[in-house]
Amino acid sequence: MARSRIDQLNEIERLFRDLSWFGRLRFSRRVERFGLTVPQFHTLRAIDRLGPEVTMREVTEQLQLPASSMTSITDRLVRLELVDRLALPFDRRAVAATITAQGRTLVLEIEAEQRRDLGAMLDDVADTDLYRFREVLAHLLAGVEGAIAGDSGSTEAESGERAS
Repeated sequence: MARSRIDQLNEIERLFRDLSWFGRLRFSRRVERFGLTVPQFHTLRAIDRLGPEVTMREVTEQLQLPASSMTSITDRLVRLELVDRLALPFDRRAVAATITAQGRTLVLEIEAEQRRDLGAMLDDVADTDLYRFREVLAHLLAGVEGAIAGDSGSTEAESGERAS
């Protein structure tokens, strides 16, 4: 018997929730094996992607983390010699960071492990199905991005109405 659209959507929602939960758990365990927490890894990768000499403010904004958390995370990454902290000559109040060679190697190693895992999980999926799956995910992502843009647009409009 064919399932209704609402039943299918409910099942998709449940699958995404489970996938998200187990994915976060797997990722957390992966980075822990390398001596990092998930926020530390995301910070390290952001410093690598945004750098060199990226300000901690830029990293904080990118990751949407509190500045106090970013300070303790960065302190730990510096102690592990994965990041170097430096002052910017044009703004002595700003703190910048750059990834070390050891830090970059670690990011690449973790990312390679993630790709191997994903490849293994999807190994028995036909290429045509994989292509369609990617299309559906891209469509879903575009929908989420549109909803977020709409949310921020309505928030700005509501703020403007309240300010009037």
